[in-house]
Amino acid sequence: MCALAGDYRVSSPPISLTAYVFAVSRSLLLAHSRQVTTFRRLAVSETNVLVQRGGQAFVAVSTPTKPASLTTITLSSFPAGVVSVSAPYKILPGTNDTQIITITHIARGSATVRISASAPGDAYEGVESDVQVTAMAGFVFSHSLVQLYSCPRSTRCVETLEFGPEVSPTADIHVTLTSSGMNVVSIHPTILTFLASEGLKNQTITLTMKDPGTSCLSFAATSRGNYDMVSSGGVTVVGYPDFHVSNHIIHPLNAPVWGPHGLSEFDSENPVIYVQNASYSTFTITPKVLPTEDTVVLIENARPDLINVSSNVSWLKVCQL
Repeated sequence: MCALAGDYRVSSPPISLTAYVFAVSRSLLLAHSRQVTTFRRLAVSETNVLVQRGGQAFVAVSTPTKPASLTTITLSSFPAGVVSVSAPYKILPGTNDTQIITITHIARGSATVRISASAPGDAYEGVESDVQVTAMAGFVFSHSLVQLYSCPRSTRCVETLEFGPEVSPTADIHVTLTSSGMNVVSIHPTILTFLASEGLKNQTITLTMKDPGTSCLSFAATSRGNYDMVSSGGVTVVGYPDFHVSNHIIHPLNAPVWGPHGLSEFDSENPVIYVQNASYSTFTITPKVLPTEDTVVLIENARPDLINVSSNVSWLKVCQL
């Protein structure tokens, strides 16, 4: 019978020692020696992480002691297609600054992220650490980008979204929806309940523009089942600025100019511009939000058989309202 000594990795400073293996055969004591080297380790802030659908997880990695040679840290994940990881990075000799690695959700499932060190001639050569990752199930929106326009000028000031679980819930889910810009868009309803008995059933959310700007819709779920603590952003909403139309003047042929007409005579939100036969009309368009870049606005003529209209107007980003 033989008791064989194996190779071990421990967290003590690297040392070399001689281990003795003893075997007894027919009353004869035989001694063999094997060389055992202990390895340093990588310091990892978390070894088990959850990643939300459409989200990321962050793990801090460092070397407890400063490596003597240039050290390359490489990240890999397996099986493929569940998460993606940060690019490799290097640790300069004599430094051990903490680095933050990023793990990004791709698809629902479980994966292992392996952190590997390459440091020829140094104790960190070949050292590896694993992080176990659970890429969680999430919710699915019918649109990831919603564009809204000014009310009541456009019928697109109100849009709807279909929203539902990615996989069948194992228990009822209560979801709270919020907007990062409540002055940009209103949400209705803001609380939804998905019943486990209804499986993959979507619900409708109504979004109404309030003011120009950008907002992110986020959700947070509570449940006694597989959707407990699921939360993430989901939809970007862009509310586009409008224009102010004023100073309408009719220029009749061989007659006095008629105007300008004030806002009391025309609906400023839905202006009507009148043009007489053998005349032309002018009006002023002013952006309600100061342009941050040079801007060209195209003007569409729905009845070219009746009138001619200027094709566009433009503003420079330095213009003053």
